[in-house]
Amino acid sequence: MTGETSEYTGREIVELVEGIDLYTADGEKVGHIAEVSTDSIVVEEGDFFDRPMFIPRSAVQETGDDRWTIEGDVHQFATEQRTDGGATDAGASTYAETNGDTQRIQVHEEELQASKTAREAGEVVVTKDVVEETETVEVPVMREEVRVERRPVTDGDVADEGDAFTGDTIRVPVMEEQVEVRKVPRAVEEIEISKVRTQDTERVEDTVRKEQVDIDDSTDRVPENRS
Repeated sequence: MTGETSEYTGREIVELVEGIDLYTADGEKVGHIAEVSTDSIVVEEGDFFDRPMFIPRSAVQETGDDRWTIEGDVHQFATEQRTDGGATDAGASTYAETNGDTQRIQVHEEELQASKTAREAGEVVVTKDVVEETETVEVPVMREEVRVERRPVTDGDVADEGDAFTGDTIRVPVMEEQVEVRKVPRAVEEIEISKVRTQDTERVEDTVRKEQVDIDDSTDRVPENRS
């Protein structure tokens, strides 16, 4: 162990190498080996890539003083470095993150969420006012009248001397009914006041934003089927 931390992976470097190039089994140069870790090797810019890439240690077939050889397709190793153990950590190059590690970008969009708040839309005022009007009621009343009748006496007895030729006054009370008016309140109508809830549909609209992802692939190595 060197005790140094890799600028590519953020892990401790197992071995720093100088003057060693990496080749395929067919003799094609992959690039210059920059460092070696426990599970991968870092290959700097070369004939296949213009950025640092990661190759699993298990892919190395032969090692020499100035030349190492790998077996298989170098592109396969670069894209499968996560499953082969060569995962990148903080500090890894952009190329290593997009080709050897699965990165997830969340795409956002806004959606409308309508909430309802109660507010006072007005009021209904019910008042009672006192009005006056003239009402006529016919009431039958009774009254007494004095009727005086005179009848001649043809067979009357001789009057007593004491009763005759004396003054006399007879008082006959005459009665009549008088109408007394009294006003009494009575209920003629009842008003019931209640609130009834009704439901309408109100349409609201607003402008929302959403994110779109554009992929600019200069390597022509991203599959066409993009999800």
